[in-house]
Formats: sequence, structure tokens, C-alpha cells
Amino acid sequence: MARLTLLSDKVIFVMKPGHFFGSDGGLTKRILGLALFFFWRLIGIDVCRFGCSVGPYEKSIEIIEKFRSYFMRVYSVRESISEIYARSIGVNKVTRCPDMAFLLLKSMNTIEINTRRDFVISFRAGTLGVNDYKYLDGVVRKLKGLRDRGIINEDNTIFLSQVVMDAEANDYISAELGFNNARSLVYSESNETSIFELYGCSGFVLSNRLHVLLFAMSQGAIPIPMVDVSGHNKITGIFSDIGLEKLLFDLDGERSAEQHFELIINDKSAISNQIKNLFEVEAIKIHNTIKLALGS
Repeated sequence: MARLTLLSDKVIFVMKPGHFFGSDGGLTKRILGLALFFFWRLIGIDVCRFGCSVGPYEKSIEIIEKFRSYFMRVYSVRESISEIYARSIGVNKVTRCPDMAFLLLKSMNTIEINTRRDFVISFRAGTLGVNDYKYLDGVVRKLKGLRDRGIINEDNTIFLSQVVMDAEANDYISAELGFNNARSLVYSESNETSIFELYGCSGFVLSNRLHVLLFAMSQGAIPIPMVDVSGHNKITGIFSDIGLEKLLFDLDGERSAEQHFELIINDKSAISNQIKNLFEVEAIKIHNTIKLALGS
């Protein structure tokens, strides 16, 4: 890194995206990271953060995060809940930059939403990195309401694991619903195109996985986040920020899944129109934040 600063007018270190919370690697690692950021600042390396959610951290990590932000050129988060949290722990330079998934090219798929019939189901067994089959049982209870009303069935439902580690959870849901002959697809390098094609012909995608929901939305499907709204800040925040909070289904709420779906189905044409230009709008915000990092 130090050598690069001698060979170039500008060196930028971009931190990895994602959701950071709890101890985030441990106190020792974070202290060493703080020292590294201080050294990089001295030698002229700009540290930038894009496409992340933050918190809640342990108290000691909150303090380090505050001081670490002093040595960063750009500290951006992808949704308003993280922005409010960052300010509350003293990260005053925080700005908002949408999730990088909004840079996906707009789908050229011309299949109208009213002609799409298939449902995609894709879940992970918990939130904040904790796998919990009691959590999945709560998901199953809600989905059974859709099954019992005939909204989802073996013929119109596909179980998708966009990340291999999610396959076990999705197999569990399929078995609990009694959909033993339903179609399924698990990600591999050879079927990436197939996944986007699946989104492009599906009507609705039910998931607690942020990038399943965003990738599906990029292909014209209507995403229905089924999450514990109070604990799943990154999805709750992003969907509220882009004006699609009405799609959020709270697993801990009193409304049934079938009641929620009926509200969406009655408004699906308007929702489809709302998401058509969303990616272009959010991409402009990302480009503006990157320009700030480049100093242009």
C-alpha cells in the first residue's frame, strides 16, 4: 500500500460490503484495524466504505467504529436505519449510498407482471448470522396460510437457494409444506444465468435474503420480504427508503400472509410500475457517492 502511494496520485482502499454487527471480528482485530487506518491516512491512502449496513455493535466496538471513521474519506451506509445508528455512536460523517445490487442492468424481459404465475421461495434459517429452526418454523406457519388458500402449491412454487448454504433451510421449508415434488434450484457457477431467468418469469419472490429480493426485483418480479421487521434492519431500512415498505411482511405481526398477499395482488400493476425505474434512480446515487470518493 505504501509503495502504491509513491507510484500513483491517488490510492483508495474500498472496504468489503455487507452487514457488520456485534463484535465484528473481535476487539483485538478492530484495534489493529484502527491503527492501520491511522497509518494509511498518514501516507495518503483514502479508505472508503460502500454498500453496507452497520450495527448494533458491542459497546467497545461502537467506540472504535467512531474513531475509525475519522480516518476514512467516505463512510456510507445503504439504508436510513444504519445511518441513524451510525450518528448515534458518533459517526457524524456518515452518508447514504444504496446497495450495490442497484447497479444491476435493468431487465430486458417484457413479460408483464399480470401474466406471471410462479412463486419463488428462498430463505436463510435466521437473521444476524444465527441459524434457528424455530425461526424457520415461524416462516412455515405463515406460508401454510398461503398453501391452504391455494395461493402457492407444488406446481407454481420453486425453492431457490441463491447461496449454497441456504439449501438446507429451503429443503426444510419445502418438506414442512408437503411440497415434496416442487421444483428447486441451488446456485452453482454454471447456472447463474438460469437464476436470473427464473426471476424474470416469476411473479412473486418470498424471502428473507436481501440480494434474492433485489436481484428478483431487477428482473421485474415483485419481492415480498418476509422478515422480523424489528430485527432485520437492512431489509426493513432499504425497502422503506425506496418507498416499498408496503411489501414488508412482519413475521412477528398479527396480519396473516394471505391477507398481506391479497393487498399486494390488488396493487401489483402499480407496484410493478413503481419498481421499473427504481434501479436507474438508485444507480445515480451510487455513482455520485463514488465520485465523492474519487474527488471529482
